[in-house]
Amino acid sequence: MIIVGEVVGLTAHNAIDKTVKTMIRRLLLVRHGRIEAGHQGQFIGATDPALDASGESQVRALADRVQRFRPEVCYCSPLQRCRQTASPMVPDLPTRFENRLREIDFGEWERRTFEDVARDHPAQVAQWAEFVPASRFRAVRSGDFVQRVRGGGGVALPYRRTHVLAHPTGA
Repeated sequence: MIIVGEVVGLTAHNAIDKTVKTMIRRLLLVRHGRIEAGHQGQFIGATDPALDASGESQVRALADRVQRFRPEVCYCSPLQRCRQTASPMVPDLPTRFENRLREIDFGEWERRTFEDVARDHPAQVAQWAEFVPASRFRAVRSGDFVQRVRGGGGVALPYRRTHVLAHPTGA
């Protein structure tokens, strides 16, 4: 989730030495809660598991902290784990589901552990670890994924307080 919020900051002094308050845009990125145990430790991108009970507890624990920023809008990946995180965390916000915030599809690596992939595809893993833009998962180049996500970041610009729920890169 991306959250943009206003924060009053003391940033300058005027000629009479009075403090001038300015409004600062705040962007909060929130990762979805923990997913079902059968998928932990695997590359999970396009696979769409639900949150487990611990993940649901994580969301409830974070909700009050997120609300302190008084977000105006929530941008969310359409994947189930992100929707399940956004819904209880910011229930009264307009939520916009944004495909550009989806996790990468790991292709043949999907649902496999890092150890398995590293054993079977050492050259690809080395490229991925160095984040070589031309490295591929299925038909998706890592660099294309980065451009897609960067494009998704622009959706929050009109708002001062925005909440975005997306995915980190990697497993």
